[in-house]
Amino acid sequence: MHTNLDCTKGGVNDALARALGLTKISEFSPDGLGRIGYLPEEMKPESFAAFVKDTLEAKGVRYVSNGRPVKKVAVGGGACGEFVPLALEKGCDAFVTADLSYHEFLDAKALGATVIDAGHFPTEDVVCSVLVKKLKGKYPRLKVKKSASHVEVINYI
Repeated sequence: MHTNLDCTKGGVNDALARALGLTKISEFSPDGLGRIGYLPEEMKPESFAAFVKDTLEAKGVRYVSNGRPVKKVAVGGGACGEFVPLALEKGCDAFVTADLSYHEFLDAKALGATVIDAGHFPTEDVVCSVLVKKLKGKYPRLKVKKSASHVEVINYI
């Protein structure tokens, strides 16, 4: 399930695209879900996966690589594994999303895609600071801060 915040301009996917430093950001799917943009410079898939992990402060990422350089990137915050074929159709070099199943990874590999699963929390949490900033701007007398209890619940070893 996706929400209005996932699809709206200035929502989850715009925040995710901006967090990754993408430029020339445009809508990805007909319903407004996801975004497409360009990295400032091409990266190797492995380097891009590490960059995503570090940038989103993810505890880990899972990925499959086609071995080709990454420049044009699609993002889908939260669980958007069903959009891997669309990312390829739109000429994207990589797709960043979350919650991919083993079989979605197999399908992505078979299609020749580079796909990075950065986790549900890291791919959506990026919008929280955007919302805090918007609320502070609209209601300057209101004390607004990001919840300290809103954290990644999945542990990694």
